[in-house]
Amino acid sequence: MQRHIHTNLDFEYQLRFGDAWTRPKPLIETLSRWRYILRLVPGWHDALPTDAWGQDNTLYWGIGRPGAGLDVGLVRRVNSKVFSHEFAKEAGVELPGATLCSSVAQLEQVLEAQTAILKHPLGFSGRERIEVCGELDERQRGWANRVLAEGPILVEPKVSLTREWSLQFDVGEQVDFLGTALLLVDRHGQHRGHVVGWDAPNTEILAIATDAAWAVHRAGKCGSLGC
Repeated sequence: MQRHIHTNLDFEYQLRFGDAWTRPKPLIETLSRWRYILRLVPGWHDALPTDAWGQDNTLYWGIGRPGAGLDVGLVRRVNSKVFSHEFAKEAGVELPGATLCSSVAQLEQVLEAQTAILKHPLGFSGRERIEVCGELDERQRGWANRVLAEGPILVEPKVSLTREWSLQFDVGEQVDFLGTALLLVDRHGQHRGHVVGWDAPNTEILAIATDAAWAVHRAGKCGSLGC
């Protein structure tokens, strides 16, 4: 069976803007490099790069399941920080004080004098977020209003990062754990690379990620999943 490498680092932008999303030239160049970098991963040297997008029905989100169709609304839901926040609350692993805000008034009440990170529901890789200390200034208020037009804002306390991992699963009739990669990020939390086969997360983190994968399974999504 021929395998394909599909790079869509802008997937959340596709979910947000749909057909209105146009890939900037620098992003196209980055995706092109990653298509070939990923062939260095053991076992993937013979995979074929593809330009297909994750939300396109011609490439179901879960390659190898032709005819399954694609529910973009479902994909958007399980990729949203609303979904992950609700899972974290149910599992008892949410950050202390983390909350969803659906208005600027609620946001200001939650912020008070604390330093917090405000996140777009479909933000990713340290993007689409701002850091706020206490009251919102004019620029931050404008950002908040733009985000609230698309969905609630996730407010989390600022924490110090020690490690970040990508845990990969295949979600079908069952949930199969495929492996992990250590994520390299800058001080803003933006992705800069992967390290495969080194410094795996502990069993507690794996158990939480597996529970999250099962939550996605119960929601009805099948295919590849990164936690």
